[in-house]
Amino acid sequence: VVIAGKPNSGKSSLFNSLLKTERAIVSEISGTTRDYLEENLIIEGILFNLTDTAGLRSTADIIEHEGIKRSFSKINEADLVVYLVDSSNSKSEIEHSVDFFNEQIKSINKLLVFTKKDLAVINSPDTSIAVSITDNESLSKLKNEMVRKVKEKESDLKSGKIVITNIRHRICLEKTIESLNNVITSIDKNMSGEFLSIDLRNALNHLGEITGMVTNDDILTYVFSKFCIGK
Repeated sequence: VVIAGKPNSGKSSLFNSLLKTERAIVSEISGTTRDYLEENLIIEGILFNLTDTAGLRSTADIIEHEGIKRSFSKINEADLVVYLVDSSNSKSEIEHSVDFFNEQIKSINKLLVFTKKDLAVINSPDTSIAVSITDNESLSKLKNEMVRKVKEKESDLKSGKIVITNIRHRICLEKTIESLNNVITSIDKNMSGEFLSIDLRNALNHLGEITGMVTNDDILTYVFSKFCIGK
């Protein structure tokens, strides 16, 4: 989930509020965020990768320009874009920000959010969400809408379908499939049971490496290479 918007629209403040920590630098100076920041956030059991991005505007600053370029790259990759509009700005500035959202944010799954609702100069559209980092109720409403948007996007995932997020698990499952295919081939060739049992045992062992029933030196090497484990 990418948090995007014009400079000073409240991206870093919202990022910190959702995480409940001062992760991003917040300043009234435009262009403070020069690169994107990423942190994980769990909402209703769903793991979100939350990304704070540089403010979108034209700039002659080379470093800020690179940050904005990276912002658009993240926006294009996102499953959900949360686009912020500063509701304390003038009516013309707000309209310009909304037009930018409609024309430039190409993501199919996007959410228009009006920030600083306690300082709003106009009412936010019904198709948007109004929030304030000082109002927990509005933040909860935003999180609920984020969950709804993600579930809506992933509605094609049938109940019970498993998503593999670990490369080692994927390799084990691929080896399991390979072993089971060997079993099918052996059956087609009318081979005896002892040949079938070898591939069946291999399939069980590969599954056992995922469930923890089977361990070997390769798994231990992998674990110690990926995690810092104290003595």
